[in-house]
Amino acid sequence: MSKVVEFKYHHSTTPTIENRKVLPTPPKYSQVREREYLLPDEVNRIIKAAKNVGRHGHRDMTMLIIGNWTYYA
Repeated sequence: MSKVVEFKYHHSTTPTIENRKVLPTPPKYSQVREREYLLPDEVNRIIKAAKNVGRHGHRDMTMLIIGNWTYYA
């Protein structure tokens, strides 16, 4: 019975930020970024850049187009 009481006493304190047992809550995504998506112009620039960079540019460009199929549909 004494072990149960000791366990309950040991975990009765709530962790706080001050003693570094709990990390502060991160900011909401809407506070960090102004939008959650790329604009069509940004998508086109990424696709063009992928085509011209590296050995597999055509493959990378194709993957980006397929990934953004709703934009082209």
